[in-house]
Amino acid sequence: DTLTYTLTLKNTGEKDLTNVVIKDVLPEGVTPTGVVKANPEDGVTGSLLKDGIKIAKVSAGKTVTLTFSVIA
Repeated sequence: DTLTYTLTLKNTGEKDLTNVVIKDVLPEGVTPTGVVKANPEDGVTGSLLKDGIKIAKVSAGKTVTLTFSVIA
């Protein structure tokens, strides 16, 4: 089966966040199928399952959504 994961980061503070790093560890028995999609895409680099995804800036009150699929 193919499963889709969605990770959502929201800056609930009053100041912008810079150089935010998000790293995820998958459970045993699942294999990633492709690229992580980010919304918005601007300033997002790296590998979620290795050293982490780096987000250059998340403005106050804004949300970043990361989506990726795995095979279980």
